[in-house]
Amino acid sequence: MKHFTLIILSIFLLSSCQQENDFQSLSKSSLYKELIETKADSGLLILLKDSKAVAKVNLILEDSLYKESNEQVFQTKRDMRTLLSPAYLMAISDCVSLTDTVDVGNGIYIKDEVQIEDHNANRGGYGVISAEQVIAFDSKIGMIKLLERCENIEEKISLLGFQNFQATPEKTLAYFDRIANEDFSLYLLRK
Repeated sequence: MKHFTLIILSIFLLSSCQQENDFQSLSKSSLYKELIETKADSGLLILLKDSKAVAKVNLILEDSLYKESNEQVFQTKRDMRTLLSPAYLMAISDCVSLTDTVDVGNGIYIKDEVQIEDHNANRGGYGVISAEQVIAFDSKIGMIKLLERCENIEEKISLLGFQNFQATPEKTLAYFDRIANEDFSLYLLRK
């Protein structure tokens, strides 16, 4: 079995579900099916309606069964590096263009004594790619190398509400909800 954590942060508007129990039940069923299909160790799903969480599900694989886990996971900070790519792109938009290139090499990169791998490292990596391809290919290494080119990046990211590339699942979802609902205050970084 593959051992990876699947994090599903979804924004849905489900008009067919009228009661909160319907949302919770549908969310649990949907997450369970996705975890089975992807053979993931765990996953979480937060369902929004009108910018409010109406269901939260956290399932973890224990003894070959998916069981509900601790609610604390929704408030636990974790590295959301590639999931927060839109925030990072906003922060680097003044020093990187989509046509700039970056060498992601063979898909393996050591930064601060931590090995970072792109999902295709076992196939030799992407080599030199454009910033646009970094986004399209969801390259962790490409994003890190683009971020390294810019000054005051941590300060810019903190203006968006994130510190040290860490965020809780709830905070990440709130960020995307703000974008979906056209909160133009996110564009203050450009000034």
